[in-house]
Amino acid sequence: MKVNYFDLGLYKGVELGWMVNEIFPNLDIQDYNAYGFEANPQLCENVCSQFKGKDKVKIYNYAINKENKPLKLYLGDSLECSSIYDTNKNINRDQSFDVSGVKFSSWLKENVEEFENSFNIIRVNIEGAEWDLMNDLDENNLIGCFNIYCGSFNDVKKVGELHQHLKEYRRIFKKNNIKVRRFKAFKPRNNYDIEGLIKQLIGE
Repeated sequence: MKVNYFDLGLYKGVELGWMVNEIFPNLDIQDYNAYGFEANPQLCENVCSQFKGKDKVKIYNYAINKENKPLKLYLGDSLECSSIYDTNKNINRDQSFDVSGVKFSSWLKENVEEFENSFNIIRVNIEGAEWDLMNDLDENNLIGCFNIYCGSFNDVKKVGELHQHLKEYRRIFKKNNIKVRRFKAFKPRNNYDIEGLIKQLIGE
C-alpha cells in the first residue's frame, strides 16, 4: 500500500527526518512520499538543504490557509512560533513578511495521486492555522482519509480571535473520532509510539 506522510509546520524538519530516515526504513516501507510545508522561507530553505537528494521528499514554502492567496506571516519571539494570525500571543505584530498561502484540500487534489486510496499520516504544528486546516478537511470530506493524526493541534487556543471558535474546533475532532498522537521534537521521550501504530494499522 502506498504511504503518504504530510508534515505541516516543519520548523527544523526533525520529525520529517525521523519518519523517512528511521521509521519507514525500520518498517521496510519503500512505496511512500513525504511532503513538508514551512511558511518561513529561511526555515524552508534550511530543511530543503537537509533533504536534498531524497526524491521521495518534497518541500513547499507555503502557509496553510483557508484560501489559495498571499498573506502575511508574523514572526514570533522564536522562529518556531511564526503565525498567520496577528492575535497569536507568541508573535510580534511589527515583524512580518508576505508568504504564499495554500488551501490544503486544493493542494491535495492537484498534487497527490490516489490520495484517498493510500495510507495517510499527517503531522501538524502551525500556530493557529489548525483551525483553517480542519475546517477545510471537514468541509471537503477528507478528514476520514487520514489514518494517523499526530503532532500538536492545540495552538488554536493561543490565537485571540479564534477563542470564539474553540468549541466548534473541538467538535470537529469529536464527531470524527480523531485521536491526535504526540509526535514532536520537544521532549521526544513523551511521544507516542508512531512506528508501532503504523505497523499495527497497516497490518490490519
